[in-house]
Amino acid sequence: MAFTKDKRVGLAVATAGLTLALALAAGCAPQVKTADTGAEVEGADAPAVQVAWSADGDCTVCHTKEGDSMGTIPCAAGGEADCVMCHTDTSALETVHADATTDSKMPKRLKQTEVAADSCESCHGTTEELAAATADSTVLTDSKGTTVNPHDLPANDRHSEIVCADCHNPHDGTPQETGPKACATCHHAGVYECGTCHEEK
Repeated sequence: MAFTKDKRVGLAVATAGLTLALALAAGCAPQVKTADTGAEVEGADAPAVQVAWSADGDCTVCHTKEGDSMGTIPCAAGGEADCVMCHTDTSALETVHADATTDSKMPKRLKQTEVAADSCESCHGTTEELAAATADSTVLTDSKGTTVNPHDLPANDRHSEIVCADCHNPHDGTPQETGPKACATCHHAGVYECGTCHEEK
């Protein structure tokens, strides 16, 4: 079958267009979200991208779970707080993010940095003021009915090591849920009174 000059030109243009479309399609890999961070990267085999941490940055790009919880935190829900309002240890944050990439595993707990007590106290008052405010709290009631004021625990070495974030993790539940769980790390039998589970020697 013979083609006229116009048909040959049309066929050449169509072939070139098809070739260009295939080349572009092959070069445009779909956006893939990494499992750990939710960050979008181009193509399934795209290299990990170095995280450039900054106190002014948007932490929720990587810390999506924490970002999603901000609406349930009273001071943050009103738009009055950002991450560095509570996470004030910026030098430690710079260190822990130094080798972080978009493929890094998201930590479940703070291990190399912490929320300092004075960050909490700047808005919520001193431990003494909190103890007075929670004198009637029944959040910490054990299986035998003993109730303990969560901000006025009996003095001992273990209690002196407790920090606010042990019971108050606003990204992972309410104090009514997280407080008793924190106590259960020692009071595993659900009893707060000392000497009732293990004999003193």
